[in-house]
Amino acid sequence: TLTLEPNDAFTGFRAGQHINLSVEINGRRRTRCYSPASAERAGSIELTIGRHDGGLVSTYLCDHAYPGMVLGLNSVADDFVMTAVRPRRILFVSGGSGITPVLSMLRTLHAEGFTGEVAFVHYARTADEACYRSELAALRGVRVLHGYTRTTDGADLDGHFGPAHLAAAFPETAPDAV
Repeated sequence: TLTLEPNDAFTGFRAGQHINLSVEINGRRRTRCYSPASAERAGSIELTIGRHDGGLVSTYLCDHAYPGMVLGLNSVADDFVMTAVRPRRILFVSGGSGITPVLSMLRTLHAEGFTGEVAFVHYARTADEACYRSELAALRGVRVLHGYTRTTDGADLDGHFGPAHLAAAFPETAPDAV
């Protein structure tokens, strides 16, 4: 996970959006998009970079990022954002690296003092690959359920996403969609 401190040229992002991150590798500027996990207006930007086989930028950042490294940030984009008027009940569902935009939304709601009901269903291959598991377990006011595709060890949910998993997230009634 990289924690970036953008300069004044960066105008911010909305929770759920992605940012184009640029880094110089062997004399060439390479750009990839990443979704921040940090809350809107948090001051710093948290990016969780997963190492991918054959992934030039991800591998470079995992192996060579260092404090004070200068990276480029631009082109904030995407419409995967929360509505300005928050529903009283929110259900988030993510899988794998899709956790970062959802975590940004959860952190933003927390920073805003949101008092509605929130449930979060996250899928990963195993518990070890479930990013932010400790932080999610400590979140107050959020019902967090994990499903794993390669093992059931430590999973809250069994099988694939479906009506039973939605019922487990909000046992009493169906939630409003985000």
